Amino acid sequence: EDRLKALAEDFAKHYEKRVAEGSTVKGKAMFVCASREIAGDCYRQLKDFRPAWFEVKQAPEGVELTGQEEKELPPSEMVKMVMTRGKDDDAKLYDLLGSKEYRKELDKQFKNAKSNFKIAIVVDMWLTGFDVPELDTIYIDKPLQKHNLIQTISRVNRKMEGKSKGLVVDYIGIKRQMNQALAMYSRIDATNFEDIQQSVIEVKNHLDLLAQVFHEFDSRPYFSGEPQAQLACLNFAAEFVMRTQKLERRFMGLVKRLKAAYDVCCGSEALSQAERDHIHFYIAVRSIV
Repeated sequence: EDRLKALAEDFAKHYEKRVAEGSTVKGKAMFVCASREIAGDCYRQLKDFRPAWFEVKQAPEGVELTGQEEKELPPSEMVKMVMTRGKDDDAKLYDLLGSKEYRKELDKQFKNAKSNFKIAIVVDMWLTGFDVPELDTIYIDKPLQKHNLIQTISRVNRKMEGKSKGLVVDYIGIKRQMNQALAMYSRIDATNFEDIQQSVIEVKNHLDLLAQVFHEFDSRPYFSGEPQAQLACLNFAAEFVMRTQKLERRFMGLVKRLKAAYDVCCGSEALSQAERDHIHFYIAVRSIV
């Protein structure tokens, strides 16, 4: 409790200093917590320490909105938690987190430079594949390793006018892990780093989507069987996805995008052997279909 209080106060002062100095593009920041419970506590500590941040406004003071923007931009507090609801959440937390539609709205608001929503408190959400060029500061209070760490710090390195770099504030002591993670990518040309990183995210996302498509299919013979069993498994898999035109189209589209992303990042160590094996499996099935 004392640590979190000190953390919230340090964060608030640091954030305000950056805004006052003009060191941030639009004041967009992300605070990464280690757990849902800590995220909830952090939110409450900030509310006690900076109540003004929790006043609902359509836009920050001094920001002018067009008539259209006034219609489209809902009033908001400066600070929001972005997490899914859990069945064990207490009533207050449950209400704060909102529905899936509410989170979609938060996504839109955070990406809007004029929105009053400036600080996102997260645990896992928005750490991958979430692009906000104006986001320039990320505060990390969560142990992160290799690929997850690279993904997380990549949230703040999108360049735009007025922004040449992002800032990572380390509250938990991840400097060693960060150096290891960066060393893992040292063979990659720096200019291609972001493209490769984005492609790794795309590959992992598409593997998840394809796993859902094949949820009811037993692909074990392909990964553990003899060549004959592997071939039979591929044929069964092709039949499986050709059951309906809709399923076939979805499968073909997913594998096409998976292969395009994999072609960019196939040399990356962020992909495990198991992931590579599944990529080869889906590409082989597609060649039969």
